[in-house]
Amino acid sequence: MRLLNKFAACIILLSSILTFHTAFAAEPIIEDIELYLINVDVQRHFSFGNWNSRQHLMLRVKAGEFDGWGETILATNNPGVKLEKYAEDMKKAIGKNPSQVLDEMGTDRKYLSWHPFEALNMALWDIKGKCEKKPSVELLGLSKKDPVNGMFCILENDPAKVSKQADIAKKEKLVNYIKLKVFGDIELDCKLVSTLRKSMGSDCFIVADANQGYKNFTDLQDLADTLKRLADAGLNALEDPANLSDEDLIALQKKCRPFGLSLIPDVNLRPSWRALAESPRGMGDFYNLHPGCMVDLSDMAKLAKKINSWNTRIMIGDDSLIGAGCTIYQQIAIACGASWVEALEKPQESTVFTDCVIEKATYRQPNGLYAVKSGISGWGIKVDQNKLKAKATRWLSCKKTD
Repeated sequence: MRLLNKFAACIILLSSILTFHTAFAAEPIIEDIELYLINVDVQRHFSFGNWNSRQHLMLRVKAGEFDGWGETILATNNPGVKLEKYAEDMKKAIGKNPSQVLDEMGTDRKYLSWHPFEALNMALWDIKGKCEKKPSVELLGLSKKDPVNGMFCILENDPAKVSKQADIAKKEKLVNYIKLKVFGDIELDCKLVSTLRKSMGSDCFIVADANQGYKNFTDLQDLADTLKRLADAGLNALEDPANLSDEDLIALQKKCRPFGLSLIPDVNLRPSWRALAESPRGMGDFYNLHPGCMVDLSDMAKLAKKINSWNTRIMIGDDSLIGAGCTIYQQIAIACGASWVEALEKPQESTVFTDCVIEKATYRQPNGLYAVKSGISGWGIKVDQNKLKAKATRWLSCKKTD
């Protein structure tokens, strides 16, 4: 009997191993990874300084008949950034199946540095979805389908320019939620907020992002008193007010709630695998799952479900994306039931990638909400790669040669 039991156990183990390897074998081998660099010469203002330009990486992973797309920002204020190092680092993925590489990424958090890690992760989930003829969000375990509010973002330190940007938001019917960068200067910030409130009216939910810009406060009560002035000027929510611990954010949110200001942690949730293990509830009324900082989408999806289980709301940030990452994070926002998504295409900044898109899965409804088509595979994006190669600032293949 013991011999029979051991034999049966061996059969079960062998079957599991064969099933595991068959799943890998069903996916095609990664043959090439192409890097397309797009330079965007548009200034953006933050409390920590200015971006005079930013360098976007559009990543195409080729496996059999399928390709997968991803996007990240490789650098800011560095138009001469070299692609060769990133291509060399990614060569280790070639010759393997997407599932094999995702498994390696899940166990080796230093597989690549954060930004190229996330771009490659995006592209691999795209291929997996196309192989299985399922949306990538479904493979990640996210299933909500209701359209999500798009959020217009304003990065100006001049009230007059803020007012002009608000006019653009209204023209594009992005009026339910709007975001404003603030600078840790309470006098200037109150002027910016009050200008935007006057432009948008009483119904718009206004969010400001301080990028941890408030520094000269004696204690949390002093900081809360300062932030009350922003609320009095018309602000509904504030992201990353200062460099605070998780526990301090919890305490500050309690102090801000009586005057109606919601806090939004962002930096404290980076990367997603750390936040999944360590971040507590109560740091704010919204938690920001920020593109470029989630790194591993599988962990991000688990984190989203954990936040949802707390009855805390989710928002999806922007990272100034201009291409494939926009539709990808719009789908993630929809699938995790986010209150809004900031990752919107920016034709006023760059159309290099969007001009090359043949088909994409998300679209903006007349009411300003973003919806996703049904029956898509992967991220549902098709791109004319030859056209993109011609339009990109630089292009590089990291295909291995014999």
